Amino acid sequence: MKQIFQKRKGLTKCPGGYTAFRCIPLWGLSGPGMQEMMHRRKIERVCTVRRRETMKLRKLLALAMAAVLAVSSASVAVAAELSVKSEAELKEAIEEAAGETRVTLGANITASIEIPTEKTITLDLNGFTLTNEAEHHTIVNHGNLTIVGTGTVDNISHGKCAILNEADGKANLLGGTYDRSAEAGSSPSNNGGNSYYYIYNQGTMEMENVSVPGKSAYSSTVRNDGTLTIEDGTEISGNLIAVKNDSGTLYVNGGTLTSENDQAIQN
Repeated sequence: MKQIFQKRKGLTKCPGGYTAFRCIPLWGLSGPGMQEMMHRRKIERVCTVRRRETMKLRKLLALAMAAVLAVSSASVAVAAELSVKSEAELKEAIEEAAGETRVTLGANITASIEIPTEKTITLDLNGFTLTNEAEHHTIVNHGNLTIVGTGTVDNISHGKCAILNEADGKANLLGGTYDRSAEAGSSPSNNGGNSYYYIYNQGTMEMENVSVPGKSAYSSTVRNDGTLTIEDGTEISGNLIAVKNDSGTLYVNGGTLTSENDQAIQN
């Protein structure tokens, strides 16, 4: 029996609505039998194409959904930004911080704050001054703390410092002045009733573009018992010792360290 191939335009649509051109083998059939076979084969082949296209579309949709979820997750990680103008607002911002939080001072504030282990806080001084509550360190850090902007962290109490970075703390001081404006130490034997380190690091700390204008003749300006890295733009001065590296690791990659009457670095 002679086999004949005839190119015909398949006008029959499968459920997906596709049409196609197909080469239909004719085996000598004629009449309703041939027409039924042609109709069935066209539907089968066109629907096969439809299934393949559907699978591709599903894969594309899955990729698109994954991309949307990734963007949504990234949005959750975006840092919250809060402006504070009082002790209560500052402490509330730190207490309720979830994820990375940027806290910007909007006024001079008297408050002593503590950054817990699980918190990641960026404190923008924004040209203002943060001063301690009586008989407290100004900032105690157990978490991840970054300080930026111009402004001052001050401490006016005896035996307390502007920044105490605990052993479990990581602090990046990338701006600001760290002071003890009521410092009264007048000699190595006289603390004047009000003297201490300006910064005491027991954890990991980096200092860049900061100023620590030490004037005590009784206490060192900065004490390090952790890992301290000093970078460009940092100015640390002292009437006694500028940087006292007791039991820590000290890296000085830049900056200016000076002492009027003793050592710039004691190691």
